[in-house]
Amino acid sequence: MNTRGFTLLEMTVVMAIGTIIMGVLFTLSLGIGDTAEIQDIQVNGGDEVRRASNELIPRVRQSAASTINWGELPGSTLRFKEVTDLDGNGLAVDTTGNLELASETTVSLDTDDLNNDGIGSTQLIAVRGDTIRVLANYLAPPIEGYVADDDPLTPAPGFWVIPDGNGLTIQLLAEGDSRRGYPIRVVHTEFVVPRN
Repeated sequence: MNTRGFTLLEMTVVMAIGTIIMGVLFTLSLGIGDTAEIQDIQVNGGDEVRRASNELIPRVRQSAASTINWGELPGSTLRFKEVTDLDGNGLAVDTTGNLELASETTVSLDTDDLNNDGIGSTQLIAVRGDTIRVLANYLAPPIEGYVADDDPLTPAPGFWVIPDGNGLTIQLLAEGDSRRGYPIRVVHTEFVVPRN
């Protein structure tokens, strides 16, 4: 029986192979972790912009075009009054034939933290009277002095409204950062035409 053991060269080769295998496994695990994190940011961002869109777009469709703040657009604040049945007659018009309008709704990023939840400028809110409704979280923060241009690489703020003919193009941009500091963006753009 040979009781000699392993030589230094054999041990060095085994350690080198083990180190290479561990390095490959570590690199793979980092890549899988980064992919999972990016997917999570994209899914959460997509959920937020869809939630805001599902709440906002039907309300803008039901608003009177004459009540929209056209003169302030393009911009990150949208004001409108929804057409609604105020007198309970089953129609959204009064006895004189005029549209019945709810009080004004203002949709914007919550830069002043109006609902006091501490989230602030990455949260999209709709304010009607004393009621504040959160439409989305984790949107891109406002950009000081942002001016829309034709450069598609310039990110817009998390909420941006552009007049487009007789309608509005509404853009929602959710944003998160990967572990390595790369911004991950999810953009949802929809064209909506309010009532006449």
